[in-house]
Amino acid sequence: MTNSDKTILVLGATGKQGGAIARKLLADGWSVRAVSRRPDQPAAQELQKKGATVVQANMDNQQSLLEAMRGVYGVYSVQPLYSKDPEKEIQHGKTVADVAKQVGVSHFVYGSAGGAERDSGVPHFETKWQVEKYVRAIGLPFTILRPTGFMENFIEFTQAHEQKLMVQGFMDVNTKLQIIAVQDIGAFAAIAFNNPEKYKGMAIEIAGDEVTLSEVAKVFSQVFDTPCEVLESARDQFQKNKMFEWLETDGYQADIPSLRKVHPELLDLSTWVKNSGWDPFV
Repeated sequence: MTNSDKTILVLGATGKQGGAIARKLLADGWSVRAVSRRPDQPAAQELQKKGATVVQANMDNQQSLLEAMRGVYGVYSVQPLYSKDPEKEIQHGKTVADVAKQVGVSHFVYGSAGGAERDSGVPHFETKWQVEKYVRAIGLPFTILRPTGFMENFIEFTQAHEQKLMVQGFMDVNTKLQIIAVQDIGAFAAIAFNNPEKYKGMAIEIAGDEVTLSEVAKVFSQVFDTPCEVLESARDQFQKNKMFEWLETDGYQADIPSLRKVHPELLDLSTWVKNSGWDPFV
């Protein structure tokens, strides 16, 4: 049986992470069913052009998930962050898992977060830990991926001022931060689906690079050929947020050398920036 004979349902398919998973699975020859609340939106239409079947479903509606999930081999489950209602993320994660269990999904891959299992106190890590525990408790054949910080987030954390770049100093400039490109989350999801007997029952923290903000500024300066500074005065404000405090005191713990053995094309920050098409001056 080839991959094309089996269908994987991808939740959050129009978001950064889900979109990367859907594109990689399509590239690997899987049949992909992409879930969208609004199938007419451009991101959903783009996936359809690449060969995905776009289905309308809502994580608040168990029946819609049941219809979307019928006959699938696997599910990639990721939920949006509800900062004002974290219980909603937990409920959505559990609902998706319940439906997957009900229809007898063969492989359930859950997109969690690095550090979710380490009692971080970070609200949107703790919600994912609750979902992780539930997935295990109901006996799904699971793989859990725990991505670290997204390289793509630096697009929002970087501003251009005339001919200079400024990176928001959300943590100490000399403290290491592990990061990953969303396309590599897609790669590890595909690796898990392609090798189920090896990866079922595993939880893996994933990253592609480990850099300080000072090093980030140097990379950006080199790639964009322009001065780049870290706005260190922003740190105190960011550190009032539990996640940024945790990044500075505890941080992610992915084993990058081991991950690179599994996925040799794993992107470092410099390579990602060069290939991203991002132009901070546009």
